[in-house]
Amino acid sequence: MSAVPVTPQSSRPDVGAVVGGDAGTFGAAPRYEIPRAPLNFSWSSRRLPVILQSEAAECGLACLAMVAGYHGFETDLAALRRRFSLSLKGATLSRLIEMAQALGLQGRPLRLELDELDQLKRPCILHWGLNHFVVLKAARGSALVIHDPAQGERTVSREEVSRQFTGVALELSPNANFRKAREVDPFNWRALIGRIHGLKPALGEVLVLALLLEILALLSPLFTQTIIDQVLADGDHSLLTVLGIGFILMLLLQ
Repeated sequence: MSAVPVTPQSSRPDVGAVVGGDAGTFGAAPRYEIPRAPLNFSWSSRRLPVILQSEAAECGLACLAMVAGYHGFETDLAALRRRFSLSLKGATLSRLIEMAQALGLQGRPLRLELDELDQLKRPCILHWGLNHFVVLKAARGSALVIHDPAQGERTVSREEVSRQFTGVALELSPNANFRKAREVDPFNWRALIGRIHGLKPALGEVLVLALLLEILALLSPLFTQTIIDQVLADGDHSLLTVLGIGFILMLLLQ
């Protein structure tokens, strides 16, 4: 069993450049053996998070956030958006490697056959369906467990993998510059309100109207009591006219 190393962009004359958004085309390259991962019976508390994309072009970014989180760098899409710029078409494989390097993760792009997926160092990123990226979490017999940024955690059969997997994978491992940290963009209500034009005056008007309606609701019982005690009991028709006009105005305000 052998695999083809994929060199991003055109750093090698015999390797095609990564093109498109989340998709890429790759030329021929020398073949070499994928070393088999040693068996590891030790228990690990590391967990692969599920991060869903909010836009179609963010699947690569979401995959990178998931793998980084597994290794101890907790982040989210909002924080990564602030750090990295993406085109409307998404991230190419070479761009993923650049962003991973900035997070302290060393990328190893590979071209491989379907039966070699079990030998990959997991979690890793798979090129999926020509225009998508997913994270390979585990290989269990006839099925694979993936974290799909569009659908969450899924268990897929080898048959589906053979239809969707393009043969390109990206292994990511912490390098000497990797640091465990938490970089999550907190939700800022003040910043959100400040970005919406005219929101503050509108909120002020709504509060004033709500206060007026509450006052009218409190006055309604007093209005009814006045009609019973003074108008009906004393026959004061002029007061009834005034109260009737006031009642109509209250209905119009509500």
